[in-house]
Amino acid sequence: MQSYPKMSEKEEMDEDLKEMWEKAIEKFCKANKLERKELKQNITPKDVIERLDDNKKREEKAAAKYATAKDIFGKTMACLEIIGGIAMQGVSVVCLLALRCVWYC
Repeated sequence: MQSYPKMSEKEEMDEDLKEMWEKAIEKFCKANKLERKELKQNITPKDVIERLDDNKKREEKAAAKYATAKDIFGKTMACLEIIGGIAMQGVSVVCLLALRCVWYC
């Protein structure tokens, strides 16, 4: 049986870092819906940070767009509520007058 020399503490740390980096890349790919092969071979932490910043900017733009739509929808619904209230008051007055007409006729 062949015995291998023990790794030094630095080599063990390097292996641990490589393993953690590979896990980080896997999570990054999953979060960004990418295949590992779509990334360049030697991706660096700087590359990951730049990609995350790009995603954050896109999400902020989308959030702003939906915030505008939400605001417009809210104002439209408030307007319809007011108009509906006015229409209900008008209908109630007309119905009340119609009932009086029926009772007196």
